[in-house]
Amino acid sequence: MTLGLPDLLICDHNHKFHFVELKYARFNKVKISPQQVSWISLHKKGSVWILVKSTQGLHLYRAEQVIQLKEEGIKLAPHYFCPEPYDWVKIFDLLLYKKSHTILNNIN
Repeated sequence: MTLGLPDLLICDHNHKFHFVELKYARFNKVKISPQQVSWISLHKKGSVWILVKSTQGLHLYRAEQVIQLKEEGIKLAPHYFCPEPYDWVKIFDLLLYKKSHTILNNIN
């Protein structure tokens, strides 16, 4: 186990890496460890995201927002918000900066 390393590592078809930290909000609070804040802050120029599930939906935050997210919780305006049913195509478009997964889905 590597302290602070995000939960998901996604490698796209261009061999570029994208990191996603998965969290759940309880009473608007998001529990983020100091190691997670450090890792995310250190790599904020890359494709690093925090995806938070709450009773309202999914909140997607950029790495630059990690300190504010720890302090303010989901009261902080997300980069993107999606209520149920979740728009996974839009979420992956934002995470990967492209529609490569949409193209792959259309191959069938």
